[in-house]
Amino acid sequence: MADLVDWLGGAATSALTTNAADDELRPTIADASYRAGINTAGVERLLKKVKETSPAWYEKCAQVLRGEPYTFSQGWQDWYLWHNVYRDEPNAYEWGRGFYLDIGSNHPTVTSNTLFFDKCLGWQGVCFEPQARYNSTTRRHRSCKLVESCVLGSRQSVVFSGYGPAGRLIDVVSHPERMEKTSLERANPTNTERKQCVVAAEALAELGYRGRKIDLLSIDVEGAEASVMRCWPFRDLPVHAILMETALYSTDMQSVDRFFHRHGYANVQSFSTTLRQRKASFTDNLFVRMSPMPVYPPLSSITSNATIRGNGTVFENQGGCPLGLTTHMSWWCAPFLLWEPPSKLWGRCEEEEDEYGGGRAPSADYERERLEGRPLPPKNAKK
Repeated sequence: MADLVDWLGGAATSALTTNAADDELRPTIADASYRAGINTAGVERLLKKVKETSPAWYEKCAQVLRGEPYTFSQGWQDWYLWHNVYRDEPNAYEWGRGFYLDIGSNHPTVTSNTLFFDKCLGWQGVCFEPQARYNSTTRRHRSCKLVESCVLGSRQSVVFSGYGPAGRLIDVVSHPERMEKTSLERANPTNTERKQCVVAAEALAELGYRGRKIDLLSIDVEGAEASVMRCWPFRDLPVHAILMETALYSTDMQSVDRFFHRHGYANVQSFSTTLRQRKASFTDNLFVRMSPMPVYPPLSSITSNATIRGNGTVFENQGGCPLGLTTHMSWWCAPFLLWEPPSKLWGRCEEEEDEYGGGRAPSADYERERLEGRPLPPKNAKK
């Protein structure tokens, strides 16, 4: 973990300052020692390219790149990512060196988490957005390849409700060939429409990006994030940093954290905003791939079928306990309680492996069962 801390912010260590009121350690780019770490020549090279390709964005890009207070995002996500994750990486100042996915991109230039990487760094990207109202604007103002579909863990016909930032899928259609309306469609006859969701890995393969390393994945799909991520092929489609809306998972962040921990990610930042009713609320979390990857106790090779009971918890001991451990340790060998207690939304991928390194396409009933347990935003919620 020390390596991760060094990697994320070692250059800023000497710039830590103390807030006298609450003894809070707060790194700030206003400190000369931290500003000295900015590659001024690299920034100017990037800005030269911005002036050539998107001159209208020059001043705003310059502010972010130079560490001044400006953001294209909803809560400073792009500013934080650049100065804490990407800025000191090899070739960081090489125009177009990165690649991003924006799943649920919504409006292409308003409170966008990926606009900075597109306009100011020249990164390539793919934007997934099912709402047709944004198609022409996205093609006009963004360079990302647009996939006009929603994304789930499997190809499904779904019922989509609402529009704008609050647009979301509300049901999975079991038998789309029958053309009969679902109960939710009948209950909302003027505010729903059918959409066809795709699998991100399959869509990327069709675009020629099979196995492409993803520098940034931004995902905001109003409560369907677990379906998208649960069987993500992390081995064959590696992601450096994942920026995910977690506002709807605030009561179960332990399960969210554990899911990403099991795939080698650390939860390094929580973002909030004051745009909702002028009150602060949490919006996104940033998960960054750890290097080196974490290791776990080698318990999987130990066989035992003993049922373990402790504090009212009952689960099947998948790995048993090695000889020599004292009795009080026996119920901790499951192995290492990797996925206990279970989580309906954020458990491990239970499907058979497919050609993309993830799970085979789950059925509509499988997706509905998991989506039924997800939290939903209030009706007509605004961001």
